[in-house]
Amino acid sequence: MDKVISLMLLLLVMAGVFWLLYWNGYMVINSKSAVSFIGSGRGNRAVFTACNGSIRRIVRFRADGTCVFRLKTELSKGEVCVELLDSGRQRIVLLDSGNPGAVVPVSKGKRYDLVIRFRSATGRYVLNYEMS
Repeated sequence: MDKVISLMLLLLVMAGVFWLLYWNGYMVINSKSAVSFIGSGRGNRAVFTACNGSIRRIVRFRADGTCVFRLKTELSKGEVCVELLDSGRQRIVLLDSGNPGAVVPVSKGKRYDLVIRFRSATGRYVLNYEMS
């Protein structure tokens, strides 16, 4: 019985640590399937084959101002899009092959969700964002 309780406590502590890492932007949540996928640790670039799904992470900016987003895609098929959502899960910007850049006003310390979505995509992408 003690082992079961210890295991349950360990699982709760691990879940809490993972939640804190995600909430502070240090952990990426992947929900995708692909024949092959080689990406960066922060999710800003990847090379993939037959990819479906999404990558989600939290982004916080160090200062108030405007942030310039640029999405570069080289796809042989499918679609890749990037969404920036505010803390209320309202879309602020949508980047895709037809709209590869945007300038977005951001607030210091505010939580934003960055979601990269793949639809039967084969190719590569690079996402750059920087304060201006």
